[in-house]
Amino acid sequence: MASSVLILDCLERGIYPNWDAANLDSVYLAEKLGYVLEEPYDTYYINYKK
Repeated sequence: MASSVLILDCLERGIYPNWDAANLDSVYLAEKLGYVLEEPYDTYYINYKK
């Protein structure tokens, strides 16, 4: 899975692999990969139509 490869590569390089879930499926995947939400935070979404 690309997500796990990216995380492992970041860790090997000493980079913390942040995860920002845009939907519940992404949240579930993050949790499955071991991420733990430390505290809630605000996010903003801009729906840009040309």
